[in-house]
Amino acid sequence: MLNLAALATLLIAYASVYISPATIWWLAFFGLAYPFILLANILFVIYWMFTRWKVALVSLIAILAGYGHIRNYFQINEKTGGVEGIVVCSYNVKHFSDVTEGISQKENTGRIEAYLRNRNADIICLQELSSPFMKKFNPFAPAALESGYRMNSTKPDEETGPAIFSRHPIIHTGKILFENKENMIVFADIKIKRDTVRVFSCHLQSYQFSAGEISSLEVLSDDHTEYSLNGMRALGYKMKNAFIKRPAHSEKLKENIRQSPYPVIVCGDFNDPPVSYTYRTVRGNLKDAFVESGTGTGNTYRGKLPSFRIDYILYSPRFTASDFTVGKADYSDHYPLSCKLTGFSE
Repeated sequence: MLNLAALATLLIAYASVYISPATIWWLAFFGLAYPFILLANILFVIYWMFTRWKVALVSLIAILAGYGHIRNYFQINEKTGGVEGIVVCSYNVKHFSDVTEGISQKENTGRIEAYLRNRNADIICLQELSSPFMKKFNPFAPAALESGYRMNSTKPDEETGPAIFSRHPIIHTGKILFENKENMIVFADIKIKRDTVRVFSCHLQSYQFSAGEISSLEVLSDDHTEYSLNGMRALGYKMKNAFIKRPAHSEKLKENIRQSPYPVIVCGDFNDPPVSYTYRTVRGNLKDAFVESGTGTGNTYRGKLPSFRIDYILYSPRFTASDFTVGKADYSDHYPLSCKLTGFSE
C-alpha cells in the first residue's frame, strides 16, 4: 500500500509540470516535494529487488519515466572550457540585507560588490535590488567603470527591483510589470561582438514569507504549538497565493522570449523548482546552464526553509555553456550562480 502511494505521488509530481497551478493549485506541492518522493520510490525499488522483482520493476519504470526531471535536479555533467566566452552571473541579493546578524546593509553591499567584481563577469543580472548605496554600486572593477553599462529596473530615484549590468553596449531596454510591485522582469538588448542578445533579469512571484512565519517552524513544541500552527497556516496561505499567481508571470515571460528578435539569455529567481509548471513554461526550447555544465544538485536557496534550485540561467540553443557554478557566498538568502557562454559571432 505504501509503495502504491509513493508511485501515485510520483505520477502526480510528473503531472504538475503540465497543469497550471492557477487551475489546480495544490499540484504544485507535489513538484516541490519531488526529490523526497523520488527518494521514497528508489528505496522501494531497493526493498523489493531481492524479494518481488516484478514489483521493483514497476517502480523502476515509473522512476525512469521521469528521467528528464532527474537530470534537471541532479547532474554529473560538469563541463569546463578553456576557450574564451561571455561570463554571465545571476544573483538575488535580497535588498543587500544580510541574513546573519551583526552585518550592516552598507557593509553587506560592499561585500556583494567585491564578490561580483572577483567573478570577472561580462553580464550581471541581479534581483531584489534596493539600497541607499545603489547609486554608487559598481560590480565591475573601478577601471572598467567608464566602459560598463547599467540598466536600471525603474526610474533612478527608486533604485529597486531587478537590474542588468554589462561590459558590452546596451542598445535597448524594457521591463515587464506585474500587479505585485515586488516582482518584475527587466530586459536589455546587448551588443556582443557581431551579435545582439536579449538578456532578461527576472523575479517571478515570490512567497513573501515574513521572518516570524519562517521562525514559527523552528519552535514547534508543546509550549509553542498554537504559535507554530498559526505560522504554518500563514505559510500555507502564502504558498497557495504564490502558486496561483506565478503561472501568469511565467506565461508572460515565455511570450516575451518568443517575441524576442534576438537570441536570449534568461537569468533570475523563478521561485519554483525544476519540477514545476513555471520551469517547464519558461524553459521551453531553451537550454539550462546547470543541466548542460553543472554538477550535484545546484541548490540556490540558502534560507531557513529546505533548499531548492529556484534560480536559473537559461539560454538559446545556439550558445554553449560551460563552467556552471553556484557560489557559496553567504551574503543573501540565495546563492549566486554563473556560467560561461560561447557561440557568439566574431
